[in-house]
Amino acid sequence: MFHSLPAACIAGQVTFLAYSNSAVETKCMIAMGIALGFLSHLVLDEVYSVEWTGVRLKLKKSAGSAMKMVGKNQAANIVTYGLLLTLSYAMLMNVVTDAKQKEIVKKPTIQLEQTAEFPDDFSDTIIK
Repeated sequence: MFHSLPAACIAGQVTFLAYSNSAVETKCMIAMGIALGFLSHLVLDEVYSVEWTGVRLKLKKSAGSAMKMVGKNQAANIVTYGLLLTLSYAMLMNVVTDAKQKEIVKKPTIQLEQTAEFPDDFSDTIIK
């Protein structure tokens, strides 16, 4: 299951959570880049699982193994989807916490008032 669609999601989620001091938008862009790179790798594996022997196309033994949602091993499936759900929850809590922090940190508007008066005539000022 380390070479599957859920694994691509897990890679993106781990990347999102690894960037703890960045804005949510930045973390999303980086995580999507990692997931997209993982997905392009899986697509290329599927493309290269086709043998081009002349006019005839023949599928290799590995065809369909990259774009899977579940594997043959039940324990690996449970671990993978458990990890996927746990990381999804952690991401959601990260986004909610970030939104609450932005709400708390809102700066109050400050009214500026003139507190000193400056003379209009500087003729009696001596500059040396």
